[in-house]
Amino acid sequence: MRRLAAVIAATLLVLSGLTACTASKGDTATTQVGSSGFEAKLDDVTVAGGAKVAAVSTRVVLTREKTALAPLLRSKYVQSVGSTVKLTLGTKLQPKTPITLTFTIDKSKVPAGTASLGVLARSEGSSKVTVLAGRYDAKAGTVTVNTPHLSIFDPVFMAVGSFLSDISTTASLTFKAVYPAPEQCDSRATLDGAVYSATPAAGLVPCLSAKNGKVQVALHSTKGVPVHVTPSPSGFTGVEQVTTQPSDAAVRAVLRAFQGTKSSEILGGETLTYSFDNAKPLTSVSATNDFITSMTLYAAAVFESVLEEAYPSKQLENATRLVGLVSCFRDAIAPAKSESDPETRGLVGQALISCAGLIPVAGAVVQLLAMIPSVIMNAFVLIADELTGNKTGVVRINQVVKPITSVKLADYLAYSEGPYYQYRFDSPSGNLQCVISQGEDSSPWGCLARSFTWSAPTNLPDTYGETCAQFESVRLPGAMIASYPGGGFYNTCANNDTTSLNAGKVLPLNSKISVRGVTCTSGRDSSGAEQMTCTGPSGSALTMSKAAMTFKQPTSGWTP
Repeated sequence: MRRLAAVIAATLLVLSGLTACTASKGDTATTQVGSSGFEAKLDDVTVAGGAKVAAVSTRVVLTREKTALAPLLRSKYVQSVGSTVKLTLGTKLQPKTPITLTFTIDKSKVPAGTASLGVLARSEGSSKVTVLAGRYDAKAGTVTVNTPHLSIFDPVFMAVGSFLSDISTTASLTFKAVYPAPEQCDSRATLDGAVYSATPAAGLVPCLSAKNGKVQVALHSTKGVPVHVTPSPSGFTGVEQVTTQPSDAAVRAVLRAFQGTKSSEILGGETLTYSFDNAKPLTSVSATNDFITSMTLYAAAVFESVLEEAYPSKQLENATRLVGLVSCFRDAIAPAKSESDPETRGLVGQALISCAGLIPVAGAVVQLLAMIPSVIMNAFVLIADELTGNKTGVVRINQVVKPITSVKLADYLAYSEGPYYQYRFDSPSGNLQCVISQGEDSSPWGCLARSFTWSAPTNLPDTYGETCAQFESVRLPGAMIASYPGGGFYNTCANNDTTSLNAGKVLPLNSKISVRGVTCTSGRDSSGAEQMTCTGPSGSALTMSKAAMTFKQPTSGWTP
């Protein structure tokens, strides 16, 4: 990127408003405006004006300048190919009609077949250098320009071929830069019995992990070309924050600022993370090289280079200017459909012309682009064509769900005496404690949440028609206990023997236990929190987590 920066910065500054040194006097040719105009010649420079250029007898002075403009602009791509002259009319008058200047040039400095010739112009006392489009006559060895404003003029050759070659070479290296994926990168993850795997595509390397009841797929962009991503299924919303490598260039940070932290575009070296659960998994991510963002990123690098060269000690001001330039360019080319769209070249050209003019010292770039727009546009589109490798791709997220497994009952037997027993089992954290039992007077089953945020139901019947106060006890918070496998849920008192035993053994996620028609499954809710789901005979059911609880009383065969 630095090499590209230096190349483009030097070239753009050639065409910008740099301050040239005051020209010293040289040889002079003097004439006057006649009734039909005037013509003056000074060795290899001829200047002419029509009858209405100025009043008759107005003095015309053509002076050879000892110092050419081109060398002062410090560019290896631009060199003077003829005499530098200053033209004055009367006492600081400007012509009423355009004046024509014809320079006989040194053809040995101009490659055969080129048309990349122009004339640098700078008004005396001004710091602004402009570029006049020249008409080159290869046979005669002359370059001719028309100007409505008198200045110091210097015919120059722009080595466009070398300029564009350097741009293309460096841009290719820039866009094909490789950003390594993290050393710790797993292509598989397991969540509650569901196994996920993913394969890379289009320069995106997926790294999978599972935590807090969620699967995370972190897509790492390993190539320099920005990509547009579309997750599936349609409407998927589990997009997390985009993260950027600290070593990224300033232009990437500026571009990211426009896109926000949540984006469907990933720049080189960035990571975009998706998060989901087993109920609504991500199935794929389609990736397409993003032409508009690529061009914006490239233009931003050019603008940054110009700003650094023009204002080397004004970093804060440059940062502000760069934001404006990136915004200008991106808005200007936003209507572009693709690099193959015929209108795209025009949009890119207009964007470069209008936005380059925002740089105070780079207004002359407008004249350069106006002089050879097709060459510049073709160069930018050529850079886009460099991105055709891995143009599109799909990162597929494969899910294999393992069946829910049944545990061995003997492992969960907490109490046994004759025909009476209790099976106890807990969620992995121990927050949910559950029981299925067979007793002498009742066979309660259900769960207790040690910590919960849901509200206990207020319409449950009392145990055997008696309140907890009658049992010299209180309602046990977080408990939902049914009287027997086919019975309903009732107010559970704190001294109930179903809650007096020690905690049970952990029932692993994605496993179940079944006793006397009651089946409880250990899993997670939609937020990823632990959850117990139990069903009993006659339609009774209980679902409990820390944040929520729902239940169903039996539809038949039970009277409160």
